[in-house]
Amino acid sequence: MDFLKALKLLTILPVPVDDDVLEIDRLSPWFPLAGAVTGGLLLLVYNILGLMFPEAVTGVFVVLFWVFIGGGRTIKGLCNWIKRSGSAKNETLVESILYASLVIVAIVLLKSVIIADLKWQFLSKALILAPIAGSWGIVIAMAPGFSLQPEEEGIAAFVKRVMIQKEVIYASVAALGLSLILSGFTGLVLFIFCGCVMFLISAVSFRISGAISLESAYSVGEVGELFILMMVMILMKLFIMGY
Repeated sequence: MDFLKALKLLTILPVPVDDDVLEIDRLSPWFPLAGAVTGGLLLLVYNILGLMFPEAVTGVFVVLFWVFIGGGRTIKGLCNWIKRSGSAKNETLVESILYASLVIVAIVLLKSVIIADLKWQFLSKALILAPIAGSWGIVIAMAPGFSLQPEEEGIAAFVKRVMIQKEVIYASVAALGLSLILSGFTGLVLFIFCGCVMFLISAVSFRISGAISLESAYSVGEVGELFILMMVMILMKLFIMGY
């Protein structure tokens, strides 16, 4: 039941669970498995559309489906995070909409180009692993918020609070276990590096804002997805160059 609730929280899938309050801390250990389900759907959609369209068009459709099934949460979170980190203060509504549109288009195009360029054995790993990494990043970013007692804010406090949270420990074990099962030792190493990157970004974001929000957590999730896609592409290029 908790897995279904986690799936409902991260996707728009019609999951048959009650519309009660979704406790993120209790559901977070199931986030990586929910990400694996999303990855499986992405791979299925790619296989179907790949029979009808060229690779470049298929890549765009798959990424758009990715955004749709996730409710656009991670892209929206990253867009807002970048905007807050910028220097623009008094933007008009039109400027804000244009800015958000440019960021979204850039991310969609980047993901589409990477997916279209990946060979099959690498593509299947990327489409499965990226959503798992994204869901894991959300847990990492939200981990300090699971602690009920207030503590000193800052990177050191962030590290301490994350490392002792059982939710992030369970989610990390699940994410690393899934990476090992689905892509072997290479995927495990890739996920460890991805976790370090998401951890660092989460700590910096927490240090700057001094607060935890789902918006900032989703932005870390988007970073995790992009990191995995780019690293798989780099690995593919190195593999091809070795032959």
